[in-house]
Amino acid sequence: MSADPAEARVYGFTRGTMRDCLMVIEELTAANGISPSFAEIRRELDLASMSQVARLIAALEFRGHLARRPGRARTLTVLRSIPLPEEPEIELTASGWLAAQSLERSP
Repeated sequence: MSADPAEARVYGFTRGTMRDCLMVIEELTAANGISPSFAEIRRELDLASMSQVARLIAALEFRGHLARRPGRARTLTVLRSIPLPEEPEIELTASGWLAAQSLERSP
């Protein structure tokens, strides 16, 4: 993720929100055999309105993560997923301080 928080946001959505949307689309497509409707996405993500779903889909299209056929229902296709950030490994040191170390350790 970039150091500039403004670059991580597109149309007011964070990368985490966009990643969650892609995961919902992939899961519902796998479960039902067709891509989900905007109403199903709204319900799964607990969004307040359909316009939020439309903006989220537009942001994902803008970034190249999603494709759809305009004017056609249920044509969402995930082109590429947003990778999950690496989880730091947390260790408790002898003095009681928490130290975070990267999962990829150099030898």
